Amino acid sequence: MAQIEHKLDLVVRLTDTTTGDPPDMGAARFLVNGSAILLIWKEAGIYILLNRGRTNMLLDVQIQGFLPVSAWIDYNVLDPAYPQVEIALIPERKPYGYTDLITLEGCMPGIEHLDAAPLHESCAVVLRYQEERRTLHFFSSKRLEECSYALLHEEKAEFEEIRIDRRIDALAVRLKRPLSAPCGPQEKVTRIIRGTTDAGGQYLLRVRQSEEQAQYLVRYTVNGETRFRKVDLRHPEDGRLE
Repeated sequence: MAQIEHKLDLVVRLTDTTTGDPPDMGAARFLVNGSAILLIWKEAGIYILLNRGRTNMLLDVQIQGFLPVSAWIDYNVLDPAYPQVEIALIPERKPYGYTDLITLEGCMPGIEHLDAAPLHESCAVVLRYQEERRTLHFFSSKRLEECSYALLHEEKAEFEEIRIDRRIDALAVRLKRPLSAPCGPQEKVTRIIRGTTDAGGQYLLRVRQSEEQAQYLVRYTVNGETRFRKVDLRHPEDGRLE
């Protein structure tokens, strides 16, 4: 009997960007150049692509309850042994009834990128950084299951995005790249909430409403210049970017 072999070409991890959890609104639909392609559901939020070939592509994702999103799949930057991408989904605003979402939106010509890190909560607290091993050790840490997080430099009102290469144990991770700025004890690691921008300068960032503090450090790039701004998203009307 002939043996059928399958080649893994892509792993797609879908997350609700406001929570970090996998979407629970039903099956996702994937398209390339307007035509549907089959990705196999593996577990909550995880889909795999088999036997298509590793050709760069623009992957469109549609799923009920979330805004459509497109992601450029570049195999030149993915791990050949396990080519995985993480795609953040922004919940749709409900047309009626109670909503627990807060939206920061507007128009800024030249805006190219938008995301934010919460200042009122953290996923981990740094103990030390081993530069020669690209390893972060923590005093305390939640399960760091996403691919990227924010390392807060609160005294500068900035954050650095870190990408996890490997989880060594419950209190240590190895990074894909060295840190670009010094890191000291007690610095916090938080989730990154992704926003969207378009060629016309429209931007949108959406977070879950909370009765607690809602302080965020917003990072945005305008004409190649990266800027940071602290925003209280309980009052998004005061947080327009400039």
